[in-house]
Amino acid sequence: ADHSPLPPDGSQLYCGFDKTVRVFYTERPGRDCEKRPTIVKKQCQSGIISCLAFSPCQSVYACGSFSRTAGLYSCQDGSLLVLLPPRHHGGITHLAFSPDGHYLYTGGPKDPEILCWDLRDPGKVLFSLKRKVATNQRMYFDLDPVHPFMPLLVSTSRQRRFLDPGDSSDGDSFDSGSEGDIVISPTPEVRQDNALTLCWVGPLSPASEEGQEEPAPMLVID
Repeated sequence: ADHSPLPPDGSQLYCGFDKTVRVFYTERPGRDCEKRPTIVKKQCQSGIISCLAFSPCQSVYACGSFSRTAGLYSCQDGSLLVLLPPRHHGGITHLAFSPDGHYLYTGGPKDPEILCWDLRDPGKVLFSLKRKVATNQRMYFDLDPVHPFMPLLVSTSRQRRFLDPGDSSDGDSFDSGSEGDIVISPTPEVRQDNALTLCWVGPLSPASEEGQEEPAPMLVID
């Protein structure tokens, strides 16, 4: 199961399972819980619920799943309010609301995008923020004011990359012993991939001649 943070009042703990969210009440510890299936009739969210987040201004929580979808649910009864279309390359493993609650950001492993959804028009992606993710690990992100007046978003990342024995700098992955025996080289070195990405999330430039909006500028600092 994947355990989420407590809702704002701290009285409940929401946990994600296969096609189900279970709600435990902290005032009565034990196995008893409220089961909220994410599959109801035709509109449903399948897969394991891998991450949850709570709206800062409404009685709503969001669920991400390994089925590449995100859904919005009522905190009162767990009813499905909105199911976002599957736009990610793989499962969603982290999501976050904007401070005003109008936007939801979603991301996943081995996925080069963080998608922003306008929950007032949830049928399509509002914009995409590019990032470098080449690992199956759960990749987190957060939202925090970083500039006093400009609409900027900063994303930082760090991941370790283990080189294959054949990728050594001298081109030799094996050494010969004194009697001609093959000796495997020591553990391959580890490279650190560190990057800071600065994205513009304000109004985009005017539409191009073909009628397509130009993508938001992005600066990547390694």
